[in-house]
Amino acid sequence: MAELELLARVALDVRAPAAEVLTTLVRESISRRVSPDGAAWPVPKGQSESTGATAAGVRCVVSGRGLTLTSTAAHARFQIGRRPFLPAGALPPRWREALERVT
Repeated sequence: MAELELLARVALDVRAPAAEVLTTLVRESISRRVSPDGAAWPVPKGQSESTGATAAGVRCVVSGRGLTLTSTAAHARFQIGRRPFLPAGALPPRWREALERVT
């Protein structure tokens, strides 16, 4: 039982460093206007390409036993589903390697 408790504590202990890494990766994705795998975002005609407030407002935080992605940018909710800034499926190698460094 002690080993399981230790494993659970280790998993919880890496949440804060993982949150920092994920915040950086998501902000980079938004700032560069690319998906996590490096594909450029389409910019619809007449839509602003500015991403500064969106990127600056994104934060990954420790929440309960996991992590939550938050944003202070009011318009960020309109980007969900239109501009992929989170991986869909397996983590891209760059993201996986960054997270492995803090775990």
